[in-house]
Amino acid sequence: MRRAAKRILWVDDEIDLLRPHLLFLQQRGYQVDAVSNGDDALALLRGYAYDLILLDEQMPGRRGLEVLEMIRRDDPHARVVMVTKSEEDRTMTEAIGRQVEDYLVKPTSPRQVLSVVTRILEGSSIQQQRAAQDFAKRWPALTRMREQAAGHADFARIYQELVEWHLRLEGAGETGLRGTVEALHDDLRHDFGRWVTGKYPSWVWGEENPPEMSVDIVERRLLPLLGKEPVFFVVLDCMRLDQWRAIAPLLSDSFDVDEGYHYSILPTATPYARNAIFAGRFPDEIARE
Repeated sequence: MRRAAKRILWVDDEIDLLRPHLLFLQQRGYQVDAVSNGDDALALLRGYAYDLILLDEQMPGRRGLEVLEMIRRDDPHARVVMVTKSEEDRTMTEAIGRQVEDYLVKPTSPRQVLSVVTRILEGSSIQQQRAAQDFAKRWPALTRMREQAAGHADFARIYQELVEWHLRLEGAGETGLRGTVEALHDDLRHDFGRWVTGKYPSWVWGEENPPEMSVDIVERRLLPLLGKEPVFFVVLDCMRLDQWRAIAPLLSDSFDVDEGYHYSILPTATPYARNAIFAGRFPDEIARE
């Protein structure tokens, strides 16, 4: 079934000079209505729903910013691109403050306008398709990585990549592949469970060089930081890696983030794993002391 054309309203007092731009958009499958003043634009907006509004700032009668304010009253979520000859910081700041999708300064080429329109109206669809294609291409390698995982670094590496794929596909709105990622995740958990059951005793008894574990965190990560400046040691209980990935960008503006991983002791229940971090001891050692 053919996709319905996205509808664009272009408001500009020099609309006759923009016929090449209008034709260029129409040839790319967009339906474009054009008017030369703000009042006509507001009248059309009362009768039709538009996917995007291209709005000139410097027009006779109502200026673009005034029209934008009136549009926002009726539809706070309307997507608007300001198109203007003005490069004044004040005009740009006012437009951005009213949350326009983008800002174009004349003269603009038809392809520049198309680029902005495509990004706003088709961007999510393009991202979804790209994410799905990239994951499908990566899928055979991920399967081989799981089947060939033989050490703690191998399991950590594929787990981190699966989390990244889950977040990317979810962010792109690609729900069709979610089950595929979850199935691979489940297979990885089963493989890791069997593997760690055989390896863990040798880690605890010192028979094999173990990965960094809960009992190593304070000694290896915290103590080297202690000095004249205060150090805050924060432990967030039961946080998954995908949750951390969502929080990390919020912290990166204020902090330098150095990311690493460690293996929890078993059992991973909070009373055991948390106490092992703070004490630097395994549960049986804590009990004896």
